[in-house]
Amino acid sequence: MTTLCLISILAGIILILINHYYSCRPKGRIKVTLFINQIKIEGEDLMVSMSYSQKVNVQLNPVDSNGNPAQVEPGSVSVVSSNEEVCKVLRDPENETVFEILGSNDGTVGTAQIDISADADLGEGVTTISGFIGVEITPKEAVGLGFNIGEPVEQE
Repeated sequence: MTTLCLISILAGIILILINHYYSCRPKGRIKVTLFINQIKIEGEDLMVSMSYSQKVNVQLNPVDSNGNPAQVEPGSVSVVSSNEEVCKVLRDPENETVFEILGSNDGTVGTAQIDISADADLGEGVTTISGFIGVEITPKEAVGLGFNIGEPVEQE
């Protein structure tokens, strides 16, 4: 079985568990779609793990209580990192439902939470819906060995 196939199966299992766990949540949720190495992962309140030099694109897809696409109040989408030393959010200026999560790119590792909220009431009132993405920023794996060789000296 290829790695891509195993990742797809694992993503499917994770989505089943997420959907089962959150089936009792109040109506009106933000559905999050992640594209990781061209693999689409959807669910509410997800976790992503990546190295400090990586980034991931996120597309918010608001849904109604039946899981159908829904709109949110234009200009109401808020996306905030709980720890900008670990990861930052880069918003798409053309589409408020699109953003990137960027690792620190300076070697800083740790965890953060991306909090997402929007106004689901398209009128004058405010009905806030929210979700989050847990982010774990990890060190990069070693890919080789470096050496520091001292000066030769006489053995005793």
